[in-house]
Amino acid sequence: MPEVLLGRTYADFKDFVRFGDHYAQIDSVIGKQTDKQTIATLIFPTLSFIFGFISPQKGWLSVNNGLVNILKKLGIVLFKQAFPVILSDRGTEFDQLYKLEKTLDEDGIVQPLSKVFYADPYTSNQRAEFESNHRFIRRFST
Repeated sequence: MPEVLLGRTYADFKDFVRFGDHYAQIDSVIGKQTDKQTIATLIFPTLSFIFGFISPQKGWLSVNNGLVNILKKLGIVLFKQAFPVILSDRGTEFDQLYKLEKTLDEDGIVQPLSKVFYADPYTSNQRAEFESNHRFIRRFST
């Protein structure tokens, strides 16, 4: 993953995003280790809004496919407005998230989509909004 981090570290995120800018944070909630499904959660800190989708399998492909489904429903313009920047941790379920930085439009032209950044390892304070929200989700999902 080191080459993926070039221009996508938390320091790069801090340089790119200014106070009050709209962006999304993504994480996953895993119930029991034996669970096959996870919940991918997205928080918009400037809106104090969280939502999630079921990720039918653990791993990056399921998360990316969930976001592609949102892209298909919203269209490129609305998706870019909703997710101009996405900040994630460095979990394996997000290590291919950068592939969503570009997409093909209906004319086959490559369009920028979202800018992806990765938080530093073992620094939950860089995405602190998740911890309390995930406690609530776990409480009601068990």
